[in-house]
Parts: sequence; structure tokens; C-alpha cells
Amino acid sequence: MGTDAQRDLRCGAESGAPDELVDRGVRHQAVVDEDRIVAQRGPERCSAIDHEAPDRGTEADGRERRSEFDGPGQATDPAQGLLRDPDLQSALGVHGDVLPPAPATPIGDVRARRPHAIVARIDDLDDNGLGHAGPVLRQLRDDRVAGDGSPHEHDPAVGVVRDAVATGCDVVDGDLEPLHPVHRRACEDGSMTDRPGTDRPFEIAPSVLPADFSRLGDAVSALADAGVDRIQWDVMDGRFVPNLTFGPDVIAACRDRTDLLFEAHLMVEEPDDLLPLWVEAGCGLVLVHAEACRHLHRTLGRIRELGAQAGVALNPATPASAVESVLDLCDMVLVMTVNPGFGGQAYIDTMEPKVATIRRWIVDGGHDCDLEVDGGISPATVQGAAGAGANVLVSGSSLFSDEQGLDHAVEELRRLAEATRPS
Repeated sequence: MGTDAQRDLRCGAESGAPDELVDRGVRHQAVVDEDRIVAQRGPERCSAIDHEAPDRGTEADGRERRSEFDGPGQATDPAQGLLRDPDLQSALGVHGDVLPPAPATPIGDVRARRPHAIVARIDDLDDNGLGHAGPVLRQLRDDRVAGDGSPHEHDPAVGVVRDAVATGCDVVDGDLEPLHPVHRRACEDGSMTDRPGTDRPFEIAPSVLPADFSRLGDAVSALADAGVDRIQWDVMDGRFVPNLTFGPDVIAACRDRTDLLFEAHLMVEEPDDLLPLWVEAGCGLVLVHAEACRHLHRTLGRIRELGAQAGVALNPATPASAVESVLDLCDMVLVMTVNPGFGGQAYIDTMEPKVATIRRWIVDGGHDCDLEVDGGISPATVQGAAGAGANVLVSGSSLFSDEQGLDHAVEELRRLAEATRPS
């Protein structure tokens, strides 16, 4: 149970001198005493046998100590404690918890750091109105809401901007303006907060998976004549996905049919083992799956050492964060819009927010990186992917099944993608 002094310390009562607290290894927090004076002190670290919750006393005592704990064992920001002071809330003209949690907008969005009404009120009050809380509140304003760096998910401004965008508006110079019609659909259905689009050239990258395997060379030539921008080879090992397709020798046999870029999309469990063979076969871009690489950073570096461009593919269930720390090594990020393994599957439109997030990271980081989508891309789905930020569009079944031929299929996909660019 611990000593009386330990229980008093956990409850927030005055116990012991500052030097004693330091010697006992406590962590400082903002607490409010009976005179409503804020002091810096904190609870003693609890041991495994001295972890019982203290008696909090009366209901009034509990309210007075709100700033000490948000939850069991969770430290509170001193500024948050100050903002919950009833006297200060009266001065600010607000009530309750003035910094509510709010969902974050895409990382790096400068609009999410616009001043909040509470911050403006802080500026209006003089030091007498803010009292002892003035310095800390002004630091809160400078560091959290108007500072450099990305917005924190608990900043009020983040929630304000997200609400504006979710209602079909954009925030420009402090005013709300209607979103571009192409960007409105995902905002209305709540699937994402923004659709960044892309300023990079759109490229049509057919997969040869639906082609006649006995005439792969002819299929490559026909696709090149139809005006595609590159050829994708879906390499499957029967382990990472339940299918088998091409080896490096098959790809090499088709290399002389066109000068277009060959990209190898390796849906294999041990991609590092054969990396040199895909490059020797003529693949100028090699894509590995983040789920299959134990040391993704090392694998991407190895591909580049071999003289090829490097890319990372993400399965539908894999979060965008899996690629965030290696974007500097990526020439391409591929977001799978179907589960890999077979052609002809239905497009998963819930991948569009992931596409938008990665596009924003690429732009904010200044990376020279294409963003590709693969799976179910057709005239009916291409604008959703392109509007979300993808600029390389992989299509297989839709191209080969077009009744008007490959030329028409390629031209239609490109035209629809281009139509998503803001006017």
C-alpha cells in the first residue's frame, strides 16, 4: 500500500521538499492546490506492489485535481491543466475541455495550423486577464498552433479544418471555398479529407497477365503500338500469392520487342535472392512488397546498386506508414487496389485515402517518386485513383477486353485520368 507520504504524493497533496522529490525520481506535472495556484510537481513512480489507486477524497477534491491526471498513470500537459482552470476559462469565455481530440488532416497540410478562436481570445486578453497562466498559454499558442512542423492531432485547428473539408469546402486565406467537383465525391462519403491529384504525367502500364502466354512477345509489341508507356510483369512464386507466372528468362525473351520500360512486380516471398536476374532480364524498375522484405531499406538500396529503379508495393491491408520512412529510396510506390494473385478482380475504392496520403508525403518531402495503382483499373474506376494522386495506372483485363481494341482502351484511360486535373 505504501507510506502515508507516498499516498499523499499520489493524490496531489503537498508532501516533501523539491529536493526530496528529485531524489525519489518523480516526474513533474502541473497540479492545482487549494488556492488555485499552479505548481510544478508530480507523482512518485509506483512499484509493482505499490500500485493501488489512492483515495481521491471528496468530489470537490477530485474536480480540483482534474489537471493532475487524464487517466491512470497518464501525465497531463501543464498547459492543458492551466486551460481547465475554471477562473481562466471564465476569462477566455469558454467552458469544459477546451482542447478536444480531433482527427488529423494529412500530414504537413499548412491549412491545419490556422489559428483557433481560443488562441485569438488569448491574444485579446492582457496579462491581467490571463494571470499566472499567461506565459504558458502564449507558449502553447506559439508552439502548437502557429509553430513550424506538422499539426498535432489534438490541436483544435485540425478538427476545424477537417470539418470544413468534410462539408465540401476548402480553406483559402481563411475563407471557405467549394472543392473542385472531382474532389468532392470522397469528401461527401467521408472516405478522405482531401484529394491531392497529381501534377506528374499520367502513364498507362498494362499488365501482360491476361495475354496469351504462348504469344507474349506479340502481346508486348501490340501494347507498344497502342501507345502504352511501360510494361508490367507480374512475377508470382506460388508462395507469396497462390499463383505462378513468369521467370526472368521469359521476360528476357521479350525484351527486344520494344524499347519501353519493363517493370517487374515481384509478388514473391524472398525477393532479394534473385534481384540481379530481373535486372539482367531487362527490367529497369523492380518493385518489391513491403510485406515480403525483412530489411526493406537494404533491399531498395540493393536494387539501386544493380542499376535499376526501386519501388515498393503495398497490399490492401498494409498501412501507408509501411513506406513512409523509405520514400527517399523509392522511384515508385505501388498501392494495390486488389489483393494480389489473380487478374480480373474488383477495384477496392477504399484504397484511395491511402493513395492520397502517400501522394501528400511525396509532395511534402520533395521526393521524385511516381505513385502507381494496380487492380481493377478500368474506365469506371480510373478517375477515383487518379484524383487521389496516382499517376501510373496499371490495367490488364480492362485493356485486353475492350471491344474496340487496345488503341481505344489506352486512349480512353488516359483521357479520363487527365480529366481529373483541376482546371
